[in-house]
Amino acid sequence: MSAALPIPLIQLLQVLTVAIGAPGITGVIAKVEARLQGRRGPRIRQPYYDLAKLFRKEALAPEGASWFFLAAPLIAVAAYLTIPLIAVGKLPGGGKGAGTRREPKGRSAVWTGLFPPDPPQARGTSDEGRRRRESGPEASGSTE
Repeated sequence: MSAALPIPLIQLLQVLTVAIGAPGITGVIAKVEARLQGRRGPRIRQPYYDLAKLFRKEALAPEGASWFFLAAPLIAVAAYLTIPLIAVGKLPGGGKGAGTRREPKGRSAVWTGLFPPDPPQARGTSDEGRRRRESGPEASGSTE
């Protein structure tokens, strides 16, 4: 008997974790930053209080505002909560384990923030090429 949860339930739990946990992480970061600066800082739960206050406010829209003006906040929240549903497939190797990620040919080895850059040997830089560059153009036989 397998104890694995169904995929839709896992996705729902990911969305709830992001929606409920993100303000808490923001609160911890604000508290730590304040401590590092020698200040007392806000309460860790302060972002939750701010959100509760924001949701109690009256929604105001200028006269003649289009439907998009009213729908934009809902679209933004839906987009933010959709990210956890997509992010699982973007792990190295597609969630199949570490070290199975393949880059398409011609892709630059720029660090995207998610994955560290590949070591020079993995990008095709050999010791011979490095020695040739260090010795200059006279060693390669070019006359420029």
